[in-house]
Amino acid sequence: MDYAGSHSTVMASAADLEIIRFDQSWAKDGHVLLRYTAQGSHCGEPYKGICKTGRHAQWSAVAIIQVKDGKMRSFTKDWDQKTMQASALMYHWLRDNANVGIDSAWMGTSSEER
Repeated sequence: MDYAGSHSTVMASAADLEIIRFDQSWAKDGHVLLRYTAQGSHCGEPYKGICKTGRHAQWSAVAIIQVKDGKMRSFTKDWDQKTMQASALMYHWLRDNANVGIDSAWMGTSSEER
């Protein structure tokens, strides 16, 4: 899925999504960097098949934008998707469907207890 599709999925799932602070921002030699913290609740559409949980999440992201002649030439974004999924959206799916040895301290149970 491309960025626009991925972002629209998150926006539909976390309808109250907002940037709560810009942690760092700078511009130099045709590049702009933004590091920010966002938050939202899974209060909207299902996310990857998981019905809304109402749970809140907060995560960090970084965007790097290349600008030339006053126009955006490239855009790269990376965000802490696992934190968002684990804390608000995907907890139940991970617990019930993970077959990749999730750390028992993180989930609170071992594979044998499930």
